[in-house]
Amino acid sequence: MDLIRCKNFLLQTHLAALDRRERPNAYQLLSSPGVGKSDSIFQYVAMLALALNQPVGLVVFMLATITSPDVRGFMIPIKAPDGGNPITVFSVPPWMPRPESMWVCEPTGDPDNPVRWHEAGTEAGTWAGPMPTVGVLFLDEWGQADDDVKKPSAELLLNGRVGNWVLPKTYRVIAASNRTSDRSGVLRELMFIINRRGALQIEGRLQPWLIWVETQREHLRPHYLTVSFAQAHPGVVFRDTVPEGYDQFCTPRSLCLMDKDLRAIRTQKQVDAGELLDLDDPVAHELAAAWIGPGAAGQYLAHLKYADQMPDVEDIIKNPATAKLPAGQDGQMVCAFKLVEHITPENVSPFLRYIGRMHQDMGVFAVNTINADDRRARFVFPTPEYRDFQRKNKQVLFAAHS
Repeated sequence: MDLIRCKNFLLQTHLAALDRRERPNAYQLLSSPGVGKSDSIFQYVAMLALALNQPVGLVVFMLATITSPDVRGFMIPIKAPDGGNPITVFSVPPWMPRPESMWVCEPTGDPDNPVRWHEAGTEAGTWAGPMPTVGVLFLDEWGQADDDVKKPSAELLLNGRVGNWVLPKTYRVIAASNRTSDRSGVLRELMFIINRRGALQIEGRLQPWLIWVETQREHLRPHYLTVSFAQAHPGVVFRDTVPEGYDQFCTPRSLCLMDKDLRAIRTQKQVDAGELLDLDDPVAHELAAAWIGPGAAGQYLAHLKYADQMPDVEDIIKNPATAKLPAGQDGQMVCAFKLVEHITPENVSPFLRYIGRMHQDMGVFAVNTINADDRRARFVFPTPEYRDFQRKNKQVLFAAHS
């Protein structure tokens, strides 16, 4: 199951449980490292908030960082109210929803920024409103937790409680883990836990990742050359197995972290020109290898050679019929991502005329990628150039969406 289907499935079943006034069933997401399981939980919570049009809470509880007493709470002896023998109470466990430990996703009503997140653990972000009546408890790194942590946590999966502490019935429990084959410190699962939760096998795939890229704010979005590398080399970025040995390797997570640091070391001249790095800069080579390994870094740097074939945006705007166009489809695909990065209501017409010169498959790919974001689609659809492109490429456009 890919992450898009996973999020939709979790949303539908959570809403159905709310309608039945039952606790939603618990699930465990299993995948190779770095495919985006944790981020997908935040996206699922945002979808839930929008579907309900109300704030939804999220508690992130890293199981691999705790010991057994943290699950139930610490035992505290106190005086009995009647003055008899001392009695025992337990402190509030860290998985219980509280304003200071909870992320809250709040719908805004703004179509461009539909949700606002209140961040857990920060004074500025602490949620000040009423406790959300619906939420998710996310048990991350489940597989890496010790058995004496999993045993008491198992009751959270089935009944949403440990000892006297009980999650609201409207809160769902979700665990996430790598697989034992991934050599990520995952311990063998205890058999009594297995049928207390559903197990969803998550596959890293390109399309959900591209959709995630589109949701990122401009300053957080990976550079178009990094995005086009993932498009051109999905087998490198979205491989389902961990390589032998202990060298760095490429995953969607490590690729994005590398991209973030590469963008950070650019000169202002490179930023202004939309460039990612100087191919002759040894620091950039070492940085790429430090995150995705030498083999993938070599492929990544080879892919960046297509940047030399890219036309300047100003040339496309001034001369869409004659501006430089990469000859091969690989170069045109990189060019498509550059156009997506720079398209605006002011330049949409010359951009579409330029796209009309591409190989048909690449032109359709460029238009579909541009229209993947509703904010761009709103200013693309009304143009005569778009209608002309639709007329000339009707069959291919239809096939791409079927």
